Amino acid sequence: MARIVPSGAPRGGPIRPVESAGSTENGAQPSDLDQLESDLGALESEQFVSTVCSVIAMSAGDQRARTLGVLLRALLHEDAEVESLAGAPANLREHLNGVLEDIAIKSEAHRAVLDEEMYDSSAVASALGHSGVNPRDAASDLRRKGALLGVRSGNRYLYPAFQFDLVERRVRDTVAQVNRHLDGTHDPWGVSSWWVSPNPRLDWDAPKDLLGTDRERDLMVLAGAEYE
Repeated sequence: MARIVPSGAPRGGPIRPVESAGSTENGAQPSDLDQLESDLGALESEQFVSTVCSVIAMSAGDQRARTLGVLLRALLHEDAEVESLAGAPANLREHLNGVLEDIAIKSEAHRAVLDEEMYDSSAVASALGHSGVNPRDAASDLRRKGALLGVRSGNRYLYPAFQFDLVERRVRDTVAQVNRHLDGTHDPWGVSSWWVSPNPRLDWDAPKDLLGTDRERDLMVLAGAEYE
C-alpha cells in the first residue's frame, strides 16, 4: 500500500497586519477581528494575559497556557516584574530553553513515526477484512480498546502499518499486548516512537523489526523492563 503523507501545510500568503478598530480607510464598518483587537487592547496587561491564557488552556492545556503566560508577561512587563513573576531572568531563559528543547525532541520523534507506512481507517478495515455499513469503525474500536495505535493527523487518525498481520488479517497479538501494556491509548505518539526507534537492548534494532521473527517474544519482556 502506498505511504500516506498527512497534509497540513499552511496555505495562503503572508499574514497582513490588522488595522486599528473603528471605520476602515474606505469607511467600511470594522470586522470582528478589528473589534477583537480593540477589546484586547483596552484590557490592562494582566487582564490581557489572563484572557489569552484562558483561551489557550481550553484547547492546548494548562501547562502550555502557563508557559505562554510567562512569555507574554516577559514582553509586557519591566525586568523587575518579570523576575517576581517567573524568577530571575537566567531562570526564565533556562525554562524557555528547556521548552524549546522538549519541542525539538518531540518533533523529531513525530517525524520518525510519520516516516513509517501508515494506514487510514479505510485501509485498516481492508487489512482486517471488515465490511459492512461502516467498516472504518473497526479501527476506532481497536484504538479505543488500546490494541491499536492511532496517531492524530489533522481531522483523522493514521495507523502504523507494522501493527498488522496481513496474512492472518488481524492486529498482531504481541502488538496488542505491548500497546496495552505501554498505555498507547493515552500516549500514542510516545508508544509509536518506542516501536520505531533503535533500541540498545536490541543491538540497535527497532522493536518493530522483531515482529514476525523468533525474537518477537522478547518484546513484552523489553517493554516491561523499560516501563515498570
